[in-house]
Amino acid sequence: MAIAGAALRSKHLTGEAADVVAKSHAERFAILKLALKYGITGIGIYSKHIHLDVGHDEPIIWFEKEYPTSLRAEIALYIRQQPDSLPLLI
Repeated sequence: MAIAGAALRSKHLTGEAADVVAKSHAERFAILKLALKYGITGIGIYSKHIHLDVGHDEPIIWFEKEYPTSLRAEIALYIRQQPDSLPLLI
């Protein structure tokens, strides 16, 4: 089965990933906090959605290239304050 725009090894194809529409930074930040709380291991933050997936050996968070630096910094600060800080790609 092929999905337009999906990578060949996309976790979306195996049911291990989902993209959640989030119209504002506040919505994306709230989803991020819940994802961390419930053990989601892959979190991609984009301007109009947040990508969530499982199955990574170590948790990782990444940002869309165009995501504003000031908002990245807010999220990075929050993550660094957590007891089990995650790898963060800024």
